[in-house]
Formats: sequence, structure tokens, C-alpha cells
Amino acid sequence: MIRLYLDEDLSTPLLLGLRARSIDVLSAVEANQLGRSDAEQLAFAAAQGRAICTGNRSDYARLHSEYLAASREHAGIVIASRYRSSVGNQVRALTRLDASLTEEDLRDQIVFLKAWL
Repeated sequence: MIRLYLDEDLSTPLLLGLRARSIDVLSAVEANQLGRSDAEQLAFAAAQGRAICTGNRSDYARLHSEYLAASREHAGIVIASRYRSSVGNQVRALTRLDASLTEEDLRDQIVFLKAWL
């Protein structure tokens, strides 16, 4: 099982759907992290031991590369395509991901949710 942190660009229905499936998830809203930069969001998620789930592919792919180059660790980055997939599909894919990967599997990895649909 994994612990997720939803970036502010993802929806409340996604949060509620994941919670309904007993997935450990925290949102940027709940964590009082709205308006923080992507780098700050990733650092917060890493400090909490949570994989960040975001729709922002380009910035987080860059941050992932920067973390690896600097030998910094994060708890994982899950890229969810918010425009091509319904909330229901995202919930199902994240539920599959949660059932299939451990926190260790996801550490320092970038995962594209599309592969889990």
C-alpha cells in the first residue's frame, strides 16, 4: 500500500473516491499547501513520505530529474492525465496502483497513471 498526496490541480471527487476505497490520501487543500510551488509541493510530499499525484507532467518530470541528479529522494510521483481520464477511471487506476506497489517500489520513481487504466 502507498500513501498519496494530491497536488492542488486534482479534484475533490478524486480525493473522496480514493478515501471511499480506504486509500491513505491527503490533499494540498487539507495540508494547507495551496499556492506553493511545484518544488515546494514535492518537498512537502517527500517529507510526509507520500507519493505526489499530479496532472502537471512537464514540471514534475523535470523535478524528478533534478532530484535524481542531486541524489535527493522522494516518495514517488504519479502523473494523472486530468484531461483524458474521468475521475472514476483515475480512482480505479490509483486503486490498482495501490494494490500492486509498495512504498518502496514507488520511491524515487515516476509513474504514469495511464498505464494503470
